[in-house]
Amino acid sequence: MSESAAQLVVTVRPSMPAAWFHHLLTRPVIELDGTEHPARWGANALPIEADHPHQLSVFFRYRGQHSARLGEGRSGLTAAAPGSAAAVRAQLGVRNSSTFRITGPAVRV
Repeated sequence: MSESAAQLVVTVRPSMPAAWFHHLLTRPVIELDGTEHPARWGANALPIEADHPHQLSVFFRYRGQHSARLGEGRSGLTAAAPGSAAAVRAQLGVRNSSTFRITGPAVRV
């Protein structure tokens, strides 16, 4: 890891009523600065540059899909200091048309 590296921990959660469905049939994806990272439901760690603005998107796909971006939520964020860990939470809403809501201290509105 470089001297200016930090860690981003994205906790991805489906809505409680549909959690069983999402755990069985969908896969979350984290896109950081235009690069897709396959994810899992729960905590996911990614290296990022500290003190630098980043664009974060979280969405899901049904298993077997390769291009869909369902429930996509977007946000900007910045990791505070080199060597630090920035934690954010991406929570999918209850309704079928809901998007991920991304929250946490590193998130910029």
